[in-house]
Amino acid sequence: VIASLLYVLILRKLKGPWPGLVYGVLWWVVIFIPGSQIFLMQPPFKLPWNTVISEFCLFLLWGMFIGYTAAIEYTDERKREQATALA
Repeated sequence: VIASLLYVLILRKLKGPWPGLVYGVLWWVVIFIPGSQIFLMQPPFKLPWNTVISEFCLFLLWGMFIGYTAAIEYTDERKREQATALA
């Protein structure tokens, strides 16, 4: 939930799938790189490639889901505001 709110505060007005994909990649970097530094997990280069790739793809999908959800909610809210202003 916090990650979604952070996305809404920072990247809400950007269109398309790219902001969500970049957001997912940033979260992957934030979790994997410092996580290996403080010994929460092995560094990504020591993990099997299928683990690294599948986790990376999961974060891409997660970021795109958050991005599209925020974009749809933002455009729906703007449509509702226009409809109430005309009424």
